Amino acid sequence: MKNYLVILLIVCAASSAFQVPEQPDGKKLYETHCLRCHGADGSKSFFGSGKLIQSRLNDETVALIIRNGKRIMPSFKKTLTEPEIKALLTYIKSFRK
Repeated sequence: MKNYLVILLIVCAASSAFQVPEQPDGKKLYETHCLRCHGADGSKSFFGSGKLIQSRLNDETVALIIRNGKRIMPSFKKTLTEPEIKALLTYIKSFRK
């Protein structure tokens, strides 16, 4: 009986160690950090913020702006991780028409 409990404990511990980390949710990140100034669909321009639906900037430039900020937009390099920035960028690109 003790052997079965030890094996069960080892299997449970090992299975939790091999869980795939959850991917960041771009929509939730946008709602938390961007919606106020850029609007729900990226069409808002608050205090000179860019309308994301009209943006033709490439991915690298948008990621750079998210990291470092631009004019009134704050920097998010200490707030967001690289995977979160990528998820946010993917979500923002869904606004483009």
